[in-house]
Amino acid sequence: MLILLALLSVISVVLSDRPYSDDLVGTWSSGSGGVQTGTGFCTPSEYSFNVPDTTGISYSFTKDGFYEESTYKFNSNASAPQCIQAVLIWQHGTYVINDDNGIDTTPIAEDGRIQVEDPCAASSNVLTTANITRNFQSFLPFDDPVKDKKALQLYDFDGSLLAPMYLISKSPNMLPTGSITNGNRKRDVNSDMEEILEERFLEKRAGGGGRASGGKSSGSGSKGGYAGAGGHSSASRYSHSLFAVLLLSAAILVII
Repeated sequence: MLILLALLSVISVVLSDRPYSDDLVGTWSSGSGGVQTGTGFCTPSEYSFNVPDTTGISYSFTKDGFYEESTYKFNSNASAPQCIQAVLIWQHGTYVINDDNGIDTTPIAEDGRIQVEDPCAASSNVLTTANITRNFQSFLPFDDPVKDKKALQLYDFDGSLLAPMYLISKSPNMLPTGSITNGNRKRDVNSDMEEILEERFLEKRAGGGGRASGGKSSGSGSKGGYAGAGGHSSASRYSHSLFAVLLLSAAILVII
């Protein structure tokens, strides 16, 4: 019994001495703060996201070692510009500050959610569970003199910089753990994300080809959000008209 009590005392001391930084505590968000942790971004129990108006990242950290992440980003494809991906991620779990002054996160595997919209994939919109461990090489809290705000810079595992985040609230804004319904499942999602990609972020070209699933017809021409192989371009119509004019001119010369 004495040995057990001694072990418990050692464990409690070790846990109490785990390094946490008060500089991390709070809710942080990049850019205009359009993406934030807490309610409004994701409803994990219903496997649903509310797509923000802007992309961004947000983290919340508590002093006792819990965190939450909300991310909305786009992944470009240089070889196929029309195949841009939209990705939404929500996770929560625990974190530690390691010996190198980096941050290691351990998400709760069953609770994380990720939605990927890919117009070139076989299944263009999929929402499923996420379990993405983050290993930040280091972090740097600082005062931004331009915005006159507290800021946090995270350095990824490879040393690359994430977009700086600004302090939204010193009180971490996080979803309660009890609101999560665990369970591994995946479902295809019919949402407005394809329209969001088309209208807000991708160049629209008149008759510029349909999406992978086919273009939307509207009046006299197709409404093409993605430049692709489907449909007829304005250049194609122009070449057909020019060819017709040349044929007519040749016929007139023959008659003369």
